[in-house]
Amino acid sequence: MAPSLFHLFYQREAVLNSYTDISCQLSSFISPCILYVERSSVRLNIVDNLCCYSTGMLCTFLTSFAYSGGEGEGNGMLLLHPYDRKAAVLYAHQWAYGRNPLFYDYEHLGGDCTNFASQCIYAGSGVMNFTPTYGWYYIDANRKAPAWTGVPYLYNFLTRSNHSTGPLAEPCQLEDLLPGDLIQLSFKGEEYQHSPIVVSIGNPVTPENVLIAAHSYDADYRPLSTYEYRKIRFLHITGVMRP
Repeated sequence: MAPSLFHLFYQREAVLNSYTDISCQLSSFISPCILYVERSSVRLNIVDNLCCYSTGMLCTFLTSFAYSGGEGEGNGMLLLHPYDRKAAVLYAHQWAYGRNPLFYDYEHLGGDCTNFASQCIYAGSGVMNFTPTYGWYYIDANRKAPAWTGVPYLYNFLTRSNHSTGPLAEPCQLEDLLPGDLIQLSFKGEEYQHSPIVVSIGNPVTPENVLIAAHSYDADYRPLSTYEYRKIRFLHITGVMRP
């Protein structure tokens, strides 16, 4: 009879080499479990019923955890890989008016817009960066990087100069935007407060035919021109850094 608690201790290389085998073992356990993945000084604890997680999603998360690394971790050569814009946009459409139960809803804690934007970008990049403080990751409601939910912090992470693991972006003009890119708005002309995801671009590119998806307030296929803002900035995602 399978034990109710299943403990796995894997270093980063083991995760990279055998995450498929891990998922096959885990798929046979449907009772509540604790999964420990140890990487460097960071330990991730997922406590939940495995019925809530698909095997594919768990494999992706383990792979992301293994790939992640900051400066000085010796994580080998990183290469710039394509960003899957279609996957990011499909995710945006799927959850624009809903909430993925794998992520906490920050609607009543300052807004859920950047949390949703990070989820969309993660759907298109498939990797997080677990560097403490300055990375870009989500474990649970209380264990996440500031960049996962904070408007300015997400901007700083995406435009970082060290090219560590994770998606990269560069400031651009309206006409340079593509589906899956990010827009940030300042409603008062001071701090930027909103992070909608681009889901469609018209020709020619104008605020009327740049359509976005967002949380807080929830929207999908909303024209950028319907927002009232004082300042705006655009981020074009150039790719994803990973091995």
